[in-house]
Amino acid sequence: TGHYVPVNPTPIPDPIYVSHSKEFFAELGFDDSLATSSDFISMFSGDTSSVPEPMRKLGWATGYALSIYGTEYYAQCPFQSGNGYGDGRAMSVFEGVLNAKRWEMQLKGGGRTPYCRGADGRAVLRSSVREFLA
Repeated sequence: TGHYVPVNPTPIPDPIYVSHSKEFFAELGFDDSLATSSDFISMFSGDTSSVPEPMRKLGWATGYALSIYGTEYYAQCPFQSGNGYGDGRAMSVFEGVLNAKRWEMQLKGGGRTPYCRGADGRAVLRSSVREFLA
């Protein structure tokens, strides 16, 4: 449709828990122990093979811009139409209403998407830490 593209995250082998935002978990109504559960670590490390219903085992990537500074970029558009410029490292894995607010959860650096422009779709640690702190 052009609004999203189905994608499968690329799981990280042997993931480990590093950190989570306690304030954000509280806002969502999640208990902090969820962050260290094997299912949560697995899902947010790209393994969506055993996510519970109603979640889907498939993620999606979205084009966020039709142009940059008014210029359509055909060469970097995965559809070669100039209307598909997206974040090559972001894939959504959940959208839902929690505590009366709509949320979309993404894996940042979850693997290749059509928008990664030839790269591996992963994220380096420094940009991930910067985004976590921001």
